[in-house]
Amino acid sequence: MAKDLQSVLGGRTLTGTTLKVKSGVPNPFPNEFFTLTKNEVGNTGSFKRVENTRAVAHIVQYGSPAEQVDLQGVEEVPVVLAHAFEKASHNPLILQKLMSDDGTVQAFAEDEIGRQAGEFRRRFDNLRIALVASMLALGRIYLDANGRLLSSATGAIVTIDYQVPAVNRNQADGIIAASWATATTNIPGHIQQIKDKALETTGYEPAVALYGSNIMTYLLTNNHCAAAIANNPAWAGAMLGGRIPDGFMGLKWLPANSAFFVDHTGTVRRFFGADSVVMFPAVTRDWYELLQGSYMIPTELGGVSATPEAAIRNTQMVFGMFGYAVVSHNPVTIEQFGGDTILPALKVPGAIWILDVTP
Repeated sequence: MAKDLQSVLGGRTLTGTTLKVKSGVPNPFPNEFFTLTKNEVGNTGSFKRVENTRAVAHIVQYGSPAEQVDLQGVEEVPVVLAHAFEKASHNPLILQKLMSDDGTVQAFAEDEIGRQAGEFRRRFDNLRIALVASMLALGRIYLDANGRLLSSATGAIVTIDYQVPAVNRNQADGIIAASWATATTNIPGHIQQIKDKALETTGYEPAVALYGSNIMTYLLTNNHCAAAIANNPAWAGAMLGGRIPDGFMGLKWLPANSAFFVDHTGTVRRFFGADSVVMFPAVTRDWYELLQGSYMIPTELGGVSATPEAAIRNTQMVFGMFGYAVVSHNPVTIEQFGGDTILPALKVPGAIWILDVTP
């Protein structure tokens, strides 16, 4: 039986279709970066930037008055979320086929609409992954004058700075005192010192390490690492398979090679350098959230509403990704829209370590 246009092109239907499509985008990051969401109305929001205490409680004589202390600082950080909005015009024949009484013909057109919804989903997935990659690899997000994402500060007009401490960058304030490319460098010692420093400064011990393309070679040729790897069959097998084994130095190792995007010129842009290592704790809401803004979409395909009240009744507020379509003219066809309103929020800037291991 043929379906009516509303059941195929309505805002609720297309938004649902967009969210159900499985993405095929390479994603090297833990899934929690995309599931720990917080909804905000519109394109503005806030998150609490916190600093965990490292101090101990005062000891006083039993029965004495309580010791006055200052509460740890909690800073409310207002932010403007990134908003992406795109559209595509279908071939006018699609509309004719959608209106066909032939169920087979209409099913073909409906599949095409679903395919386009999938293409929208993949573009917005790309954006979400790229924003998380930029936050982790750079500690910042850079946009040009046209709102296009950049992989470095070059050409940036807008900078979102996550305030990652200087001691958490590059050589970790001198902890990485010798290059990992040198066989005699004590790489395990460097990693342990960073873990100790993280516990001392924030309480969040690194549990995950994203690594650039040179890092595995450095470990394999390192005097302090090679023997340990060779004596552990599981680790040696993982290395032969082309990846750093999970559990090495108590970290889960994830290759960052696939963290890239293609810019408006068709050029592949990568966030992580070959000598980069980015460490962070298990992803929890304590130190990270993905803020999702809202957007109003039409739920009906009809023309102009008779009253403002009717227009409002024919809209729906959607958080995060959305999709809808309208029937347009000149020529008469279907315009399909998709969008997303998001921003990764780093609530504890010192929780991540953005390292260059070849000083």
